[in-house]
Amino acid sequence: MKELSIIIVNWNTADLTINCLYSVFENVDETKVDVWLVDNNSSDDSVERIKKEFSQVLLIENEVNVGFAKANNQVLRKVKTPFIMLLNSDTIVDGKAIDTLVNYLKENKEVGAVGPHLPMPNGNLKTLSCGYLPSIKTAVNYSFGLTRIPMLYRFFQKAIFLPMRKYNAPLDIEWLSGACIAVRKEVVDDVGFLPEDYFMYAEDMQWCENILKNGWKLKFIPNAIIWHLMGASSKGQNKVSTTWLKNLRSYYFKRSSNRAKSYIFSYILYSGFLLRYSTLLLLRMTGNRWAKYKCNDFKIYMKASIDTIE
Repeated sequence: MKELSIIIVNWNTADLTINCLYSVFENVDETKVDVWLVDNNSSDDSVERIKKEFSQVLLIENEVNVGFAKANNQVLRKVKTPFIMLLNSDTIVDGKAIDTLVNYLKENKEVGAVGPHLPMPNGNLKTLSCGYLPSIKTAVNYSFGLTRIPMLYRFFQKAIFLPMRKYNAPLDIEWLSGACIAVRKEVVDDVGFLPEDYFMYAEDMQWCENILKNGWKLKFIPNAIIWHLMGASSKGQNKVSTTWLKNLRSYYFKRSSNRAKSYIFSYILYSGFLLRYSTLLLLRMTGNRWAKYKCNDFKIYMKASIDTIE
């Protein structure tokens, strides 16, 4: 009997998706797992290659690109398995990560959804793909980098994105990345499908908030590792994407329903990014290679955080 349905959304990422599928099938028992793939009207050879190399995949071919949430919801409406996993096409499953996540849900009935550690292969990602819901406090802690100062971490640990550090045990969290999230079918029946307000980004935060409001817990599972080629599935965007930042501000405004607080939230992000950009500029002058690499990123984030203010 099937116990898990894995949902992958593809849009013009043939090579990434094929590699993702190979990593999935190498690490699951096909007698217990259904793998669904929703193609959002790709113009490359994705569909042909998937049909040829993975005939066991349950394929949905959309006539238009409906975005991340709607594509996943097409499958969420169909599946009957007790567990469901959303998985980005730009991920590579490492070992028993999928089993680890599903087993944790089986053993902890109060937990509605879990997420793995999602490192980038090149090590550039310095935050985890999970954290605490956006608020004035979590915006300050994240944008000013307070969570990354060892002596201050205990006091400022709640940030929108958790810092990349060693976690030895599952951690209570307020949102998990849609790049990989395992959830109970019971939770989907209880909470509903992914919010479709956003074409991509921020829908995972809103969904997780809905899960928490219905009394379920969310857990980050650090010993489950799935490699994430972050942004690769957002083909056609700039190297440094700011869509997540704009949607983050939009989502915060919906949560607070207070325009003044929304302006404050955006200016906090701007001020934090400005401080970190200025610090990186000084470090770059000393020949620091990492500062040279990251300086442009924070310059872009700084501008984008102001661009989000209407």
